Amino acid sequence: MSGGAMPDGSGLGLTSLAGIRISEQAHRIRLLVIANSLDVGGTERHLLQILPGLNPQRFEVKLLLLRRGGALEPPMAAAGVTLHGGPFRRFPLRPLWGFLNATRLIRQWQPDLVHCFLPEAYLVGGGAAWLAGSGPCLMSRRSLNDYQSKHRLAGWLERRLHRRMALLLGNAEAVAQQLIDEGMPPGRVGIIHNGVNLAAPSRARGDLRQALGIGENTLVFLLAANLIPYKGHADLIEALALAAPHLPADHVVLCAGADRQGWGAGLRALAKAHGVADQLRWLGQIERPEDMAALLGCADAGLLCSHEEGFANAILEGMAAGLPMLVTNVGGNAEAVGETGLVVPPRDPATLARGLARLADPVQRAALGEAARQRAQHCFSLAACLRQYEGLYTDLAAGMTPEVAVARLRQGST
Repeated sequence: MSGGAMPDGSGLGLTSLAGIRISEQAHRIRLLVIANSLDVGGTERHLLQILPGLNPQRFEVKLLLLRRGGALEPPMAAAGVTLHGGPFRRFPLRPLWGFLNATRLIRQWQPDLVHCFLPEAYLVGGGAAWLAGSGPCLMSRRSLNDYQSKHRLAGWLERRLHRRMALLLGNAEAVAQQLIDEGMPPGRVGIIHNGVNLAAPSRARGDLRQALGIGENTLVFLLAANLIPYKGHADLIEALALAAPHLPADHVVLCAGADRQGWGAGLRALAKAHGVADQLRWLGQIERPEDMAALLGCADAGLLCSHEEGFANAILEGMAAGLPMLVTNVGGNAEAVGETGLVVPPRDPATLARGLARLADPVQRAALGEAARQRAQHCFSLAACLRQYEGLYTDLAAGMTPEVAVARLRQGST
């Protein structure tokens, strides 16, 4: 609950911070998070890490979903996060019902903070929070704004809504800069990078390779991305064909990701046409974190060849597992790997092929992989990510101005 000093103190401890007197919270901070769904994806996995990780003695968390039935709902509920949302999955009922649900929940529960993730949830939840008169509302954007060129009305509405928010968060420098370019004052735009904390593998490296029919000496690349055109699977297929003369005869790419829109059949046909069908394994959606950890453990290198991206968990998970990462230079990909990976232009199969060939060298793989592991542990730990969220939420709920809260967030991340 926001507020300043009570006239008589009312038994609340008072602290002085940046020239502002702020009363400690008399109750747990009520945090309402609004998201599209809990289907398996980067943002959804991020929420599953963050929300249950918030200190339960300081935070009471509710999660409102515009679409119900996602695969990550059971573990989120089991972790103690209360879920809300309607049954509708299609336009126009989904956003309408979400807006009504959000407005009702905000008025009844009176959250101290509302935090919206992703564009649809932002338009629905941010609009409801503004009209219902909630506590400070903030938005996290986790990708570049390329989608606005396809949804111009949504982009226009987002830019109008920005000034109604306390602050906006990006998960990479490039994302934050676009929010500033859209008209948000720089002092009210912050960055919280993703954090990673790998689950224990469900199988040992050798056991999983044997189960997948992969030899111990096979060079294994891993691409963890849903089968969506902008994830660049078609570029990778062409690059594999170009790189084949420079790769060991025994190599394979594990493609882990859901095929919700039916793109898989076309990709398989493309791989067959390029003569690399035998080098690709289509594993489908990997739901359990321990299974993804096992895949990372049996791989030798990680890939992400997207045409657009925010700040991908898949990169950080690969780095934390000690994999050298070959990524395209979009969004926060280069920011994530730093000097510990290979960065190539997007939509450039020839350059991507040269990157694959470089990772055929076991000495270079080992050096890059160890550097990646150290960078992930130092810069992108889940514990550091949680501290940033908790600090920001606490500052805003205590009545600190967004500008000061963002300045403190920046100081804490350096």
